[in-house]
Amino acid sequence: MASIEQLQQQIQRFSAFLKIDPDNRSLLLEMGELYHRAGQHDDALAYLVRLLELEPGSVVAQSRIASVYLSQHRFAEASTILQALAAGGERSAALEHNLGIALFFQERYDEAAVRFAAARDAGLDSPTNAKFLAYCLHHEGNLEGASAACEAWIAGDAGPAGRAYLSLLSFDAGDRERARDLALQVLADVPDNPDANAVAGSLALEDQDIDSANAHFATVLAQQPDNGRALLGYGLTLLHREDHAGAVAALTRASDDMPGNAGTDVALGWTLLTGGDAAAAEIRFRIAIEHDRGFAEAHGGLASALVHLGRVDEAKQAIVVANKLDRNNFGSVYAQAALLKLEQRSDLADRLIARALERTPVAGGPTLLEGLNKLLVPRVKH
Repeated sequence: MASIEQLQQQIQRFSAFLKIDPDNRSLLLEMGELYHRAGQHDDALAYLVRLLELEPGSVVAQSRIASVYLSQHRFAEASTILQALAAGGERSAALEHNLGIALFFQERYDEAAVRFAAARDAGLDSPTNAKFLAYCLHHEGNLEGASAACEAWIAGDAGPAGRAYLSLLSFDAGDRERARDLALQVLADVPDNPDANAVAGSLALEDQDIDSANAHFATVLAQQPDNGRALLGYGLTLLHREDHAGAVAALTRASDDMPGNAGTDVALGWTLLTGGDAAAAEIRFRIAIEHDRGFAEAHGGLASALVHLGRVDEAKQAIVVANKLDRNNFGSVYAQAALLKLEQRSDLADRLIARALERTPVAGGPTLLEGLNKLLVPRVKH
């Protein structure tokens, strides 16, 4: 790869040629490419736009302009150009990959996945393309496809990043043993890898090793302060420690970072409820239901909040909905137990929720914290 100094020397050389022949299309293209590689994007665009003026409809000029837009993070403009080229019949692995990148950074993951897959099928054997395909399929909840793409990423790049991400995918797919093995392999070589620490923290939380979980999530957040998964896990460790204020702050940030993730709002709802703010908890559970009406835990949590607000008839309706969706949801179990206690003495219902972090309301059932740990796997709407 040429150094900046070498690129500048080439730019000076071709500039001299252009003074003699200012409309030379090959020279304009070369200057655009050199300036792009040198990171001087405005200059690159000036030459490429001039080329397009001389050669309207030039696929090469438009593709290069789109590439500069990608470097400038002007993703919407890049995708507009590339989609128009594709609609006009242009097909190449590079075009498909670049269009996938432009769509990915607009969070249009389903469309981006199609493009990355097309680039692969067109012969682009690139770890980067496989990586982004894995990311997109993961976002869409296609764990099997994401894992296959991640394996292709790993095959082309022996670094730790692919193995760490495969660990994350394995965790979300429920293969805890594989997730743990991969995470430990990565952490042995790269102790601060974010994905491996996220997995290790989630597994430690499931094992009730709160100190270890907290340390792993803190490692992630030191590098990626807005990592929603780590914020969720960190918030749950604070809830384990009964630091409700800290847990609410962390989970609120997680909800902001992962808008639409019903599981995060359910965790925040329970944190507010166990901290004594049933009204705020109701709001969060209702937000979770808006995001995913088929999520039993959101309805079960709402039922528990309504019990503590004294709205028993509404609570019973929410329990019916939750149980139709999943009779094993822990939210309605707590709500039903609280209702039974409420019929005897209202203070017993409050004490049940206050103790819910450590105690199960029914023999053999999970504690609230055990149930909340399941929310570490991102909820994908169906």
